[in-house]
Amino acid sequence: MSEALLNDDLSPTSRDEFSDPGLTLGVEGFVYEDLYIPKRLKALADIFYAELAETAPEIHQELSEYIDSRGASHKGKAESELLISAAPYLSRFVARLFNVESRREELIENVEAQDPIWLFKHFIARRALKKVSADKIASFDGEALHQELENYRAIAFPDTLTNDPELGLARMTVRLLDLEKALEKNLPLSPESEAALEQVIATRDEFSLLCGRLGLDLQCGIDTDELGQVRAVLELIEAWAATHATVNRDHVKNWVSFHVPHSLDYEYLVQIERPVSHLPELMRGLDKNLRRRDGFGLTDPRANKREVFAEVE
Repeated sequence: MSEALLNDDLSPTSRDEFSDPGLTLGVEGFVYEDLYIPKRLKALADIFYAELAETAPEIHQELSEYIDSRGASHKGKAESELLISAAPYLSRFVARLFNVESRREELIENVEAQDPIWLFKHFIARRALKKVSADKIASFDGEALHQELENYRAIAFPDTLTNDPELGLARMTVRLLDLEKALEKNLPLSPESEAALEQVIATRDEFSLLCGRLGLDLQCGIDTDELGQVRAVLELIEAWAATHATVNRDHVKNWVSFHVPHSLDYEYLVQIERPVSHLPELMRGLDKNLRRRDGFGLTDPRANKREVFAEVE
């Protein structure tokens, strides 16, 4: 096999060894065994670069300089930015090559569907927790807040109930934030923002009753303008988020949007203790970090997809 790879052409026997009659490539003129021939791989790469020159000439020019200089033209951040900018084009080309374009699109849709959660996480950390004071949080009934917010979501944004609770509430919040921004800056409303505004206005009476039951002093009701009504709903979500981030975590204990990374002491990355004062070289891990192992099973249950996406984000 190694000798065949070094040759420009493969003998029939070698081609049979590499061939896969069940796999048809999506780039015209190429067959599976070409993927093992250096000259054919170069021809395939030339097709990609030619297509890139047509669809993204600036990236193609920059990438050509990078390749011709063997990486010397771009260093550090510039190199990373170039490779990242070229990656989507290569991804599409490889997906076409192996006829997995529909599967690629499905994966992209699955990832992008989680985007509201990262915006919601930013909303919690940068808005809710900064605006709602500790005294106010102490005055809230966390369980009542949760139930009333769920009731409001059911009547104003019922389509978000088809998602899991975290994603559903994140989608509702992001719609309101987009609507707030558009109204603040007098921007044209997107179809989704138009629909969100209609729902907010149509349910303003129910929202006023909700605020009364919770004892929340929010400026809302029939005399409130559109922007004020949207902000009132967002203030409700802020109160709910601040409460559940601090004292009432039962409903959100597994939500990545409420996960805040702890500070790291780089001189103390592994937590240890020295149980014998006169023997400082004796060290052991903390009991609270101990996970017993049964046989050869992993002690780490591993992260789910959303938790992985959160780390990437």
